[in-house]
Amino acid sequence: MESPMGSLNQTNNVVLAEMEVEDEENVESLSQSSGRGSNSTSDVSRCKSNGDKEALIEIARKEERNVCMIRFITITAVIICAISVSSLVYFFATGSDTRNFEIEYNLLVQNIHSLVVWEVKYNFALVQQLCGTITSESLMSNQIFPNVTLPDFEITGGFVDGMGGIMMALFAPLIPSSQKKKWEEYSVLHQDWLNRSALLKVESPSHRDPLHGTIQDHEHDRHLEVVSLDPQTNVELEIPDEPTILSEIWNELFSSMINSGETVLSPGYEIGNLFDWMFDPNEKSQKVDPHAFIMEKVHVDFGQGQEVAGFVLALTSFRNLFTRLLPEGTEGIYAVVTGTPACERNMTFLLRGDTADFLGYEDLHELSLDHHKRSVPMELYETVPDDLCLHLLNVYPSKAYIDSFNTNKPVLVTKREQTKNAALRVVSSIFPSNVQEKVLRGATDVNTGSTEKENVIASFYPATTVLFADIEGFTAWSSTREPVQVFRLLECVYGAFDGIARRRNIFKVETVGDCYVAVCGMPEPRKDHAVAMVRFARDCLTRMASLSHDLEVSLGPDTADLGFRVGIHSGPVTGGVLRGQNSRFQLFGDTMNVAARMESTGLKNKIQLSTATAKLLLKAGKEHWIEKREGKVDIKGKGKLETFFVRGVKGQEASESKDATVATNLSSSNHSDQPERSVKVLEHTNEAIANKTGRLVDWNTDVLSRRITAILKNEVTLVDPGMVEHVELSPTAIKQLHHFVQIIASMYNDNPFHNFSHASHVTLSIEKMLSTVERNNEFASGYANNICNDPLAQFSAVLAALIHDCDHYGIGNTTLVEEKNPIAILYEGKSPAENHSLSLGWELLMEPQFSELVKCICGKDRKEVERLKDLLTKAVLATDVFDKELKEERDKEWEKVFGSDNNNDLNDKEAEQLDKVKATIVMEHLIQASDVVHTMQHWHVYIKWNEHLFEEMTIAYHNGHLSKNPAEFWYQGEIGFFNHYIIPLAKKLKECKVFGVICDEFLDYAEANLKEWETKGQQIVDQFSKKYSCNRLGSNE
Repeated sequence: MESPMGSLNQTNNVVLAEMEVEDEENVESLSQSSGRGSNSTSDVSRCKSNGDKEALIEIARKEERNVCMIRFITITAVIICAISVSSLVYFFATGSDTRNFEIEYNLLVQNIHSLVVWEVKYNFALVQQLCGTITSESLMSNQIFPNVTLPDFEITGGFVDGMGGIMMALFAPLIPSSQKKKWEEYSVLHQDWLNRSALLKVESPSHRDPLHGTIQDHEHDRHLEVVSLDPQTNVELEIPDEPTILSEIWNELFSSMINSGETVLSPGYEIGNLFDWMFDPNEKSQKVDPHAFIMEKVHVDFGQGQEVAGFVLALTSFRNLFTRLLPEGTEGIYAVVTGTPACERNMTFLLRGDTADFLGYEDLHELSLDHHKRSVPMELYETVPDDLCLHLLNVYPSKAYIDSFNTNKPVLVTKREQTKNAALRVVSSIFPSNVQEKVLRGATDVNTGSTEKENVIASFYPATTVLFADIEGFTAWSSTREPVQVFRLLECVYGAFDGIARRRNIFKVETVGDCYVAVCGMPEPRKDHAVAMVRFARDCLTRMASLSHDLEVSLGPDTADLGFRVGIHSGPVTGGVLRGQNSRFQLFGDTMNVAARMESTGLKNKIQLSTATAKLLLKAGKEHWIEKREGKVDIKGKGKLETFFVRGVKGQEASESKDATVATNLSSSNHSDQPERSVKVLEHTNEAIANKTGRLVDWNTDVLSRRITAILKNEVTLVDPGMVEHVELSPTAIKQLHHFVQIIASMYNDNPFHNFSHASHVTLSIEKMLSTVERNNEFASGYANNICNDPLAQFSAVLAALIHDCDHYGIGNTTLVEEKNPIAILYEGKSPAENHSLSLGWELLMEPQFSELVKCICGKDRKEVERLKDLLTKAVLATDVFDKELKEERDKEWEKVFGSDNNNDLNDKEAEQLDKVKATIVMEHLIQASDVVHTMQHWHVYIKWNEHLFEEMTIAYHNGHLSKNPAEFWYQGEIGFFNHYIIPLAKKLKECKVFGVICDEFLDYAEANLKEWETKGQQIVDQFSKKYSCNRLGSNE
């Protein structure tokens, strides 16, 4: 075969030959035509010199090289393009895989962290609950430590043992050396609780064995190490001559507990063999797992600084923390527990779906994946002494987990699979596992309305337990909040419940409004469906109590008062998918109806059970979990039925807030003949009030800090708009602000109505209305724009709400004037209560200790300080709603600026000035409305504050400050107040068209409350009168 270059040379030679022939022919033709053949031939010969031939050959060679170069460049470009395209395809494919992995992994880690930390906190809370129960029992039964015996400790401790990851609970009092002999005699004489436990086992064979998980040290006093307590030295557990593993562990743990003052968790130990009797035959392999002890102090009484009387020790397994953490089918996540030096050694678990395998007592994750490490402390301590073991949870992916995200498929196929996976995740979050594939397979048939049997997705589940749960007080609470706050509460609460449901293997059916519906026993049947559901309900109650208190700091007053009402019933259900535009999995049947009735007829912070569920609990040996409800409950469609309550945390059952738990325990005692009991109840009630006030102080501080930050941002915008995002209050200013709010809170008297809670409620309303104006800022014009662009005016309105009732005497201005009270004389009878509060608040703010705070609010401009005082004065004085002269003056101003037709003929300068006046008047009306906003909110909110005001005025009447009993004029007075002040005020707010739909809401509630009051008001007044007359008589006695 010839080479391409050889062929090219031949072609060039042919071309040259042809050129020569053509030249000869042309020459001959020219010579013939001219008749000078001989001369022409001679000329041509001369032209055909050797130089010309070489030039032609050189030209051909150059063109040859050019063709080769073009071909080379073309081929190179094609290769480069191919490589580039391949690289881009690979880059985008792997980049998409990496992003998917990062998103999924981060979400997974976040879920693992939150669930593990919550489980640790929950186990701590269970042990703390048992400690509080022991202290409460000793107080109510007049037992004196160390000689304290809980008659039903097997049952009481069983609550702890049966709920979270606690396997065993033990109570041991501290025994002074001088009392050791007496204690040994006492312990022998007080072991009769064991006999009652054994008798319970005989009467109920399904009841668990005595001592299985609950121990008082009476029966094991020789096995427990002797405790010495010397008041002059640190408390220590006495080590025996031949210390055991347990004695060493407990001594170190006890030392950590005393030094830190915290509930403590020990390092993990291989001590399962020491508790062989606790493991079922199918659990024997778990004895090698790391186990740990939780220890908490038992005090002689409640309150700060009380003497330590003993401790509760609980056994738990680290495996319990890591089971049921991952979605089904997810594998290859390492959970490595490390910690401070006191933790001694590491532990590694490999998580696979809902299981966790213990790998060993060292860090065994794949070292090449260190860069994916995510860490979080497992215990949340305020202080960490050197001898305290603080566990750190480190999460790593395995290579297998990462590889599950890698793909070599084309991008379009990958995108299609990503879409499919996203659909699968949505389907798995809505539908049970046994119907998910059917839903996806029949997705194209959802709108056909087919009646074919094979298209229907439905099943019958003969043994299930259904839960309905509702947030008590949610409707009234939400009527005072912005939509964002309402959804934040629901997402936080129900998000926490979803996590508990995953841990407990409970299927969440749906949420309807604030109602949470769940079921156990389907899709996979469970024999213990009733037990599992009660445990889930108790977990939710505990979590709700914690969340409501935590959220009060961000969501405002009354959030901590929210409770949970739960109803549970067991029976068969029909479950299936109702397909259509919005396909949903739903349950049907009488079981659902009864469960819903259990919830609606239940009580706050109670779990009400039907007889069917109670029987299943009795059959499972959980009779100590339940108690019969007094009287029968009228169930719609069923008549009067016998129901049961689940015994809960002592005090939580009857209290409306976690803060009142201790006070309720004490007040429930039947030792009413002992005056010191009332003193203790009062002390703990005051402590609960202080806790609530502290949360309100934090919330008000947060609200005011945001308003001050808005002032600073407004100033920076005028100078350097690019720096706005970096503006924040200095730590000094925040500290001063918090201290200022604390002092203001302390200035409020303990009035039923005019108190710090009322001031916070007014602040909440102002914030809601101002936020509405700010959301509409894009469309604002005229005076509405003036309100939006004046952050100092907004701050003054919030500050006015905070201080407007400082040091209120619990009596009105009219009474102050009639009695010639000093503040009435000082202010010449003009709004004395309001002027007094204003003066206190302003003088406090101007003190040197708050100089940095004032500088942030007003800068260095003295005019701004004077402007703030003027705005604050107008806002506070606007809350005097009963001064007729002020009311008439405000009405005239409103009519002048909003009701006059002459305002349409103003020039630009006059219109601008009018808008400023309008903005000032609207802000005054804003705080007027907020001061009485309870009348324009949900009926329950209105009645709550109406009762507080009635109580306050009744007290004033009994103390001689009122000449007439409020019960005599309250009913008609409220009607007149609505007709002549509240409804006209609501109409004004609607007329100014600044606050959007809130004003429609205010007017609707006001008119509805008036109508309801006209119907029920007199009966309510009679109830108020009877209640506070009885209270008065009781206090006199």
